[in-house]
Amino acid sequence: MKIAQYGTIIVVIHAIAHGLHGLAHMEIPIPLFLLQSLFIDAVILLTPIIAAVLLWMPFDRIGSWLLLINGFDCWTGV
Repeated sequence: MKIAQYGTIIVVIHAIAHGLHGLAHMEIPIPLFLLQSLFIDAVILLTPIIAAVLLWMPFDRIGSWLLLINGFDCWTGV
């Protein structure tokens, strides 16, 4: 249960940071191509949310790994 709570907090903070970063992209006109936008939405935004949902289900181990791998991908730029 603690892992689900901590993971959800991390995902909420990540979503807030993602939203602020997106606002910065809108204020400073940085154009994104369609594939870039799809990657950002799918990998950087939706994957942690899916992982947080899985943490609260019987698939908590899959959610933990998904959150860990996604965090590694986002921070290293792989």
